[in-house]
Amino acid sequence: MEKDAYIKMAAANAKVVEASNELVAMMEGHLLDHPSREEVEAGKIIIRELRIKRARFEGGNAAHEMAVLAASNKGLEASRDRDIRKASWTACRTLPENYGGFLKAPKKKWEK
Repeated sequence: MEKDAYIKMAAANAKVVEASNELVAMMEGHLLDHPSREEVEAGKIIIRELRIKRARFEGGNAAHEMAVLAASNKGLEASRDRDIRKASWTACRTLPENYGGFLKAPKKKWEK
Protein backbone atom coordinates (compact mmCIF):
# COMPACT_ATOMS: atom_id res chain seq x y z
CA MET A 1 0.00 0.00 0.00
CA GLU A 2 2.81 2.42 0.83
CA LYS A 3 4.60 1.44 -2.35
CA ASP A 4 1.51 2.29 -4.43
CA ALA A 5 1.14 5.62 -2.65
CA TYR A 6 4.79 6.39 -3.26
CA ILE A 7 4.46 5.50 -6.95
CA LYS A 8 1.38 7.72 -7.29
CA MET A 9 3.18 10.55 -5.51
CA ALA A 10 6.22 10.18 -7.78
CA ALA A 11 3.99 10.22 -10.87
CA ALA A 12 2.20 13.32 -9.59
CA ASN A 13 5.53 15.00 -8.89
CA ALA A 14 6.70 14.22 -12.42
CA LYS A 15 3.55 15.83 -13.83
CA VAL A 16 4.12 18.93 -11.69
CA VAL A 17 7.70 19.18 -12.93
CA GLU A 18 6.49 18.79 -16.51
CA ALA A 19 3.91 21.54 -15.97
CA SER A 20 6.57 23.78 -14.48
CA ASN A 21 8.83 23.14 -17.47
CA GLU A 22 5.98 24.03 -19.83
CA LEU A 23 5.48 27.30 -17.94
CA VAL A 24 9.17 28.13 -18.22
CA ALA A 25 9.13 27.37 -21.95
CA MET A 26 6.05 29.56 -22.40
CA MET A 27 7.69 32.45 -20.52
CA GLU A 28 10.88 32.08 -22.58
CA GLY A 29 8.75 32.23 -25.72
CA HIS A 30 7.13 35.46 -24.51
CA LEU A 31 10.52 36.99 -23.81
CA LEU A 32 11.90 35.94 -27.19
CA ASP A 33 8.96 37.61 -28.94
CA HIS A 34 10.11 40.97 -27.61
CA PRO A 35 13.35 42.71 -28.51
CA SER A 36 16.00 42.67 -25.83
CA ARG A 37 17.08 45.85 -24.13
CA GLU A 38 20.38 45.70 -26.04
CA GLU A 39 18.53 45.47 -29.37
CA VAL A 40 16.35 48.44 -28.43
CA GLU A 41 19.43 50.43 -27.39
CA ALA A 42 21.25 49.57 -30.64
CA GLY A 43 18.19 50.62 -32.63
CA LYS A 44 17.98 53.87 -30.68
CA ILE A 45 21.61 54.68 -31.48
CA ILE A 46 21.16 53.98 -35.19
CA ILE A 47 17.97 56.01 -35.37
CA ARG A 48 19.55 58.86 -33.45
CA GLU A 49 22.55 58.92 -35.82
CA LEU A 50 20.35 58.82 -38.92
CA ARG A 51 18.14 61.61 -37.66
CA ILE A 52 21.13 63.80 -36.84
CA LYS A 53 22.55 63.22 -40.33
CA ARG A 54 19.21 64.03 -41.91
CA ALA A 55 18.81 67.14 -39.79
CA ARG A 56 22.25 68.34 -40.82
CA PHE A 57 21.54 67.58 -44.46
CA GLU A 58 18.15 69.27 -44.45
CA GLY A 59 19.27 72.07 -42.14
CA GLY A 60 16.49 71.13 -39.73
CA ASN A 61 16.33 71.32 -35.99
CA ALA A 62 18.33 68.35 -34.61
CA ALA A 63 17.28 69.05 -31.02
CA HIS A 64 13.62 68.65 -31.95
CA GLU A 65 14.37 65.37 -33.72
CA MET A 66 16.24 64.08 -30.68
CA ALA A 67 13.28 64.91 -28.44
CA VAL A 68 10.91 63.06 -30.76
CA LEU A 69 13.25 60.07 -30.81
CA ALA A 70 13.56 60.02 -27.03
CA ALA A 71 9.78 60.10 -26.61
CA SER A 72 9.37 57.32 -29.16
CA ASN A 73 11.93 55.11 -27.43
CA LYS A 74 10.35 55.63 -24.03
CA GLY A 75 7.05 54.50 -25.47
CA LEU A 76 8.62 51.35 -26.94
CA GLU A 77 10.33 50.47 -23.67
CA ALA A 78 7.15 51.07 -21.69
CA SER A 79 5.19 48.86 -24.08
CA ARG A 80 7.77 46.06 -23.84
CA ASP A 81 7.89 46.26 -20.04
CA ARG A 82 4.09 46.26 -19.86
CA ASP A 83 3.91 43.17 -22.08
CA ILE A 84 6.47 41.33 -19.94
CA ARG A 85 4.67 42.25 -16.71
CA LYS A 86 1.35 41.14 -18.22
CA ALA A 87 2.79 37.80 -19.38
CA SER A 88 4.37 37.19 -15.96
CA TRP A 89 1.16 38.10 -14.16
CA THR A 90 -0.90 35.86 -16.42
CA ALA A 91 1.47 32.93 -15.97
CA CYS A 92 1.50 33.33 -12.20
CA ARG A 93 -2.30 33.40 -12.10
CA THR A 94 -2.96 30.54 -14.50
CA LEU A 95 -0.49 28.03 -13.04
CA PRO A 96 -2.44 27.55 -9.77
CA GLU A 97 -5.74 27.49 -11.68
CA ASN A 98 -4.54 24.88 -14.16
CA TYR A 99 -2.75 22.61 -11.75
CA GLY A 100 -4.54 23.39 -8.47
CA GLY A 101 -6.99 20.54 -8.81
CA PHE A 102 -4.21 18.20 -9.79
CA LEU A 103 -2.27 19.06 -6.65
CA LYS A 104 -5.29 18.82 -4.34
CA ALA A 105 -5.93 15.14 -5.05
CA PRO A 106 -2.69 13.88 -3.40
CA LYS A 107 -3.17 16.37 -0.56
CA LYS A 108 -6.61 14.90 0.27
CA LYS A 109 -5.11 11.43 0.36
CA TRP A 110 -2.26 12.52 2.62
CA GLU A 111 -4.64 14.25 5.06
CA LYS A 112 -6.61 11.04 5.61
